[in-house]
Amino acid sequence: IWLLLFIYTLHGSIPKMNVSMNYVSWFSVLYFISSFLRLYPSQKDSDTRFWGYLTALSWGLSIMSILAFEWIGMRTGKIGHRYDLISDSNAILALTNGITSFMWFKNLKIKHSKTINTIAMSSFGVLLIHANSDTMRQWLWKDVVNCAGHYDSLHYISYSVGCVIVIYSVCTIIDYIRIKTIETPILNRIETLCLRVGKRIGF
Repeated sequence: IWLLLFIYTLHGSIPKMNVSMNYVSWFSVLYFISSFLRLYPSQKDSDTRFWGYLTALSWGLSIMSILAFEWIGMRTGKIGHRYDLISDSNAILALTNGITSFMWFKNLKIKHSKTINTIAMSSFGVLLIHANSDTMRQWLWKDVVNCAGHYDSLHYISYSVGCVIVIYSVCTIIDYIRIKTIETPILNRIETLCLRVGKRIGF
């Protein structure tokens, strides 16, 4: 795991250190990390306050990194690295944000919510729809939404947040329809077929 993090995260966070990464392999690395956390829990795993503080610290460092790179860029005239530590899912602070936030929310006492579970059920589908390729990202985020083109607008923050909410909502609806019309009927038929075959062979 440390070797994978060295390759994917450390190299991926250093400016001009290009790492060839695809999301399938990176999510495999995240699976290894989550499996390790599951198999070898620490004494702090259930400490909600501890993980809450770490989450706040990680997010604070993320904001500070942007401001620091912005300041360095203004001083040196080399603008363009302000988001390097958080810009992609394998960046070092993006990873710490994900792990600390997950561990914090895991320990929160949240009541069962059908709405939350329905939205969470489509999370992977949302990823596949809105960011499955460079072509999709180019078309959606640069051609259609064009958040960067609104950077100097007075409504930049509300526009960016609004675009994220709308895109996530639309992708969730699309994946929910897919689950109800394609996935669930097919899986039900496969389950029925497997039960029939199992009865015949006495399994």
